[in-house]
Amino acid sequence: MSEDFKASIVVFGGNEENVRTIMKDSRHMVGSDGILHGDRPHPRAYGTFARFLGYYSRDEEMFPLEGAVHRMTGRPAKRLGLHDRGLIKEGYKADLVLFDHEKVADRSTFDSPRLPASGFEFVWINGIPTLEKGARSNFIPGKGIRKTALINPGGK
Repeated sequence: MSEDFKASIVVFGGNEENVRTIMKDSRHMVGSDGILHGDRPHPRAYGTFARFLGYYSRDEEMFPLEGAVHRMTGRPAKRLGLHDRGLIKEGYKADLVLFDHEKVADRSTFDSPRLPASGFEFVWINGIPTLEKGARSNFIPGKGIRKTALINPGGK
């Protein structure tokens, strides 16, 4: 095979109406299963969060900005048991993103899947800058994280 067995397939089976119905559910959280491996990853690996913020929140006005951000941060952190992430709060890990909501756009396509989203100026992971003025830094502070133990409010 000319692709040296590196071929992949994309099946377009989604339905926009179903996606919107799911998004409107109060339990909805934003995530991506986009895989960054290989020369041609699925565009959602680079564009999921920008698409949600730019298209669904800003352009389609499905969610106010605060609600859209919460669906990507606080809600998933709580659901996954990550008790020191997801909110801007003293004692929490400083995972922060500074963006211009009017400029956020998903730019990745099937032809150019590695195009970074626009509108994101700064990103800090564990308080360490990984994106500064739109350019990647040399720092890679991210690491695998696990669910933290639940705190028993009754003290027992």
